Parts: sequence; C-alpha cells; structure tokens
Amino acid sequence: APKRVLVLGGADGGAAREVLKWSSVETVTIVDIDGEVVEACRTYLSDIHQGCFDDERTRVQVGDALDFLASPSSGEFDVIIGDLTDPMEDGPSFKLFSKQFFE
Repeated sequence: APKRVLVLGGADGGAAREVLKWSSVETVTIVDIDGEVVEACRTYLSDIHQGCFDDERTRVQVGDALDFLASPSSGEFDVIIGDLTDPMEDGPSFKLFSKQFFE
C-alpha cells in the first residue's frame, strides 16, 4: 500500500484530497510551480480541496517539479501523480510530458 505520494502540479488540492482518503498514506507532497495559485486555490477552492492543505500529512513545495525530482533531498515516493496543465510548448509542464521525463 502506498505510504509516500508525490503530486506534480495539483495546486487546487483535489488530487491530494483523493490521495488522503487512503489510510496507508503517511505523506502527500504537492509540488507546484506557482505559489500564488496554490494560495488562491487554498483560499477560494475549498469545495475542491476540502481541507487537505490542513491535514498534517500534506506538504506543499513551491518550485519546478523537474528541479524537485532532481534534488537528492526529494526522497523516494511510492506513487507519483501528474496533475498538470496541458502540455503547451512554452508552458510550465511541457517537459513533464516528454519521453526524457519518463525515462
């Protein structure tokens, strides 16, 4: 059963909310590139996140997901979920849809 879950993107908290329904989950880490969007979602989208940001198992990291994954301090995860924007060529999540990312 998954214990450590990583959500790439996921600023609205909806994916994390669903992850936290699993009793085996010890931590869910949300890595989103835009801290202002995370705060806006936390403030205005409570119907979506349903308080998941206040759960002690939730951690939010503001920054680029690729940089986070490349960091030795990111650790290991049992599950990685991509709750990302569409892969527009100049968009922030484009590289997370590349063959290189999945290799």
